[in-house]
Amino acid sequence: MMSPKEHYLDIWRRMFVNANVKSECKNVLHIIEILLCTPFTNAKVERGFSRMARVKSDFRSQLSRGRLAACFRISEEGRPINEFKPDAAIDLWYSEKVRRLGSSKHKYTKRKTTKDCQITDLSSLSISDLESESDGSDNDKD
Repeated sequence: MMSPKEHYLDIWRRMFVNANVKSECKNVLHIIEILLCTPFTNAKVERGFSRMARVKSDFRSQLSRGRLAACFRISEEGRPINEFKPDAAIDLWYSEKVRRLGSSKHKYTKRKTTKDCQITDLSSLSISDLESESDGSDNDKD
């Protein structure tokens, strides 16, 4: 019935298809089916809880269920930040509608696109590079 080269899933597949086994061992097959569907680890679930904790922080605790689901899905399935091109979304935001009561359409000047901007890889910078840029000094003045 079972050869050494046969995979265990093939054996269970035959058991689930066999009408005699299905009728006699219905409850056992149901338990086996549950066990075959159960993941070996809960690492994916734990990563999901960690991601949800980052999305729904103390500062964002009032998010609606739909917005929370959207933010979670973007966090899980979104592109890496270095591949994200926000130009189309920003242009749509500016042109879509007036967002304040009693104001006119946006009168924004043409902004630079990400093609025009120089993008710096932050992983190549050190803390001293960031500190000298933020305070505007060269750290030579002691």
